Amino acid sequence: MNTKRIVGIALIATGILFCCGLMVFQYQHCVDMWSNTYKAQEYASALEYFFAVSKGAIAISILGGGALVISGILLRKKQS
Repeated sequence: MNTKRIVGIALIATGILFCCGLMVFQYQHCVDMWSNTYKAQEYASALEYFFAVSKGAIAISILGGGALVISGILLRKKQS
Protein backbone atom coordinates (compact mmCIF):
# COMPACT_ATOMS: atom_id res chain seq x y z
CA MET A 1 0.00 0.00 0.00
CA ASN A 2 1.06 3.54 -0.61
CA THR A 3 2.21 5.56 2.42
CA LYS A 4 -0.01 8.55 1.54
CA ARG A 5 -3.02 6.27 1.41
CA ILE A 6 -2.29 4.86 4.87
CA VAL A 7 -1.67 8.31 6.36
CA GLY A 8 -4.87 9.63 4.71
CA ILE A 9 -6.95 6.82 6.16
CA ALA A 10 -5.32 7.32 9.57
CA LEU A 11 -6.12 11.06 9.48
CA ILE A 12 -9.74 10.38 8.57
CA ALA A 13 -10.14 7.80 11.36
CA THR A 14 -8.38 10.07 13.88
CA GLY A 15 -10.65 12.98 12.95
CA ILE A 16 -13.79 10.94 13.44
CA LEU A 17 -12.55 9.55 16.76
CA PHE A 18 -11.47 13.02 17.92
CA CYS A 19 -14.87 14.53 17.14
CA CYS A 20 -16.88 11.72 18.69
CA GLY A 21 -14.59 11.44 21.71
CA LEU A 22 -14.77 15.12 22.60
CA MET A 23 -18.55 15.14 22.30
CA VAL A 24 -18.91 12.02 24.45
CA PHE A 25 -16.63 13.41 27.16
CA GLN A 26 -18.47 16.74 27.16
CA TYR A 27 -21.85 14.99 27.30
CA GLN A 28 -20.68 12.85 30.24
CA HIS A 29 -19.54 15.99 32.02
CA CYS A 30 -22.91 17.66 31.40
CA VAL A 31 -24.80 14.59 32.67
CA ASP A 32 -22.68 14.64 35.82
CA MET A 33 -23.22 18.38 36.32
CA TRP A 34 -26.95 18.07 35.63
CA SER A 35 -27.50 15.22 38.07
CA ASN A 36 -25.21 16.43 40.89
CA THR A 37 -26.10 20.13 41.02
CA TYR A 38 -29.20 22.29 40.90
CA LYS A 39 -29.17 22.17 37.07
CA ALA A 40 -31.86 19.48 37.14
CA GLN A 41 -34.27 22.12 38.42
CA GLU A 42 -33.47 24.49 35.54
CA TYR A 43 -33.31 22.01 32.64
CA ALA A 44 -35.74 19.19 31.91
CA SER A 45 -33.04 16.75 30.79
CA ALA A 46 -29.29 16.37 30.61
CA LEU A 47 -29.49 16.55 26.82
CA GLU A 48 -31.22 19.92 27.02
CA TYR A 49 -28.49 21.11 29.41
CA PHE A 50 -25.81 19.76 27.05
CA PHE A 51 -27.13 21.73 24.08
CA ALA A 52 -27.61 24.84 26.19
CA VAL A 53 -24.06 25.06 27.55
CA SER A 54 -21.87 23.10 25.12
CA LYS A 55 -22.12 25.05 21.88
CA GLY A 56 -18.41 25.91 22.02
CA ALA A 57 -17.35 22.34 22.77
CA ILE A 58 -19.50 21.05 19.92
CA ALA A 59 -17.99 23.60 17.53
CA ILE A 60 -14.42 22.80 18.60
CA SER A 61 -14.94 19.06 18.22
CA ILE A 62 -16.55 19.41 14.79
CA LEU A 63 -13.94 21.87 13.52
CA GLY A 64 -11.01 19.89 14.93
CA GLY A 65 -12.27 16.55 13.68
CA GLY A 66 -13.35 18.08 10.39
CA ALA A 67 -9.89 19.54 9.80
CA LEU A 68 -8.33 16.11 10.27
CA VAL A 69 -10.89 14.41 8.03
CA ILE A 70 -10.50 17.02 5.28
CA SER A 71 -6.71 16.71 5.48
CA GLY A 72 -6.99 12.95 5.10
CA ILE A 73 -9.36 13.27 2.14
CA LEU A 74 -7.12 15.79 0.40
CA LEU A 75 -4.07 13.62 0.98
CA ARG A 76 -5.84 10.62 -0.52
CA LYS A 77 -7.01 12.68 -3.53
CA LYS A 78 -3.45 13.86 -4.17
CA GLN A 79 -2.39 10.24 -4.34
CA SER A 80 -4.55 9.41 -7.35
